[in-house]
Amino acid sequence: MYAATETISRATAETAIAPVRAEPGPSRTTSWGRIALGICLSAFSAVLATVSFGPYHLSWLIFVAFVPMVVAQHGVLPARWSGAALAVGIAGYVTGYMYDLVDPSFARWMWLIPLVLAAPLLLAGRFDRALHERTDYRWFLIATPLGWTAIDFLRGSLPMVATRASPAYALYDTPALIQPVS
Repeated sequence: MYAATETISRATAETAIAPVRAEPGPSRTTSWGRIALGICLSAFSAVLATVSFGPYHLSWLIFVAFVPMVVAQHGVLPARWSGAALAVGIAGYVTGYMYDLVDPSFARWMWLIPLVLAAPLLLAGRFDRALHERTDYRWFLIATPLGWTAIDFLRGSLPMVATRASPAYALYDTPALIQPVS
């Protein structure tokens, strides 16, 4: 009986002193397939938002147009690449919106607007993902629309931009949706 107790105590002492081996963590290699899928989803958002305007008259798409972009940002892309979802989705949407709006012979600098938008959107996307991961997505349903509205308000205050490319303009031909809120 004494020998069995001594063997157990010696085994426990050895395991307590032995270094703990860490479990192998997630791979540090970048999954290029996930990145490609995330970029494609974001580009799909840009296409959906663009065809909700103008001659296509698919205004109902604006309600779901940015869902693939948000899914790519928070669920598909790695955290380091999460800002690319916003950059591709929103800058692509602005590019599609401006396509028929700007004459190529006039103000060629206006075609740089999506590129200028992409840099802050890359940073904002990474910050947004980090914020929601730290808070376990507790504020996602409030912070995401609130952030969009705040940025859209600030963007609308700029003199040269005003309310151009506002997603609400996709609903111009559906007065039943616009009149109650105006």
